Amino acid sequence: MILFEDFFNLVMAIFLIVFCVWFYSKLFKYIIKLMTFPFKLILAPFRFIKSIFTGSNSKSSAPKKQTASVADKRQGKVSGFLKKAVIAGAAVKTYQAVYNRPHVTPPHGYAVRGISQVGIGNKWKVKYSRIDSMNITSHFYVTPLSRKVSIGGDQFIADFPE
Repeated sequence: MILFEDFFNLVMAIFLIVFCVWFYSKLFKYIIKLMTFPFKLILAPFRFIKSIFTGSNSKSSAPKKQTASVADKRQGKVSGFLKKAVIAGAAVKTYQAVYNRPHVTPPHGYAVRGISQVGIGNKWKVKYSRIDSMNITSHFYVTPLSRKVSIGGDQFIADFPE
């Protein structure tokens, strides 16, 4: 059986190892910057003279490309998020259209012609016709709160799945 103290010591050891790797990676980057700084300082006048005669420095155009690539990455992240949101919305709509579709029981003398979802919510449009005049179609809306709809003296009943 593993004691709590042993488990705690194991977790702390892992935390210490991760912290040491992170700390030393940051420390080595800082030390390398400090070591290369004198060489950059010594070469700076020569780069300046070169830029006077050549017109532009090759390093001065690199940050522009880098910022453009950063902007492209941000645009990719935004479009990736928007794409995922649109796909999620389509999945929710499909789920609601397939699994949450109400079953409408028409009164005697009527026929249900079609049921379609309105928007992303729980509002459904029910098309119906009288059996004696099938070429005339009317509609009404039904939600889980309004399960019964009266048309004249007749009553349509909508049953929603749980």
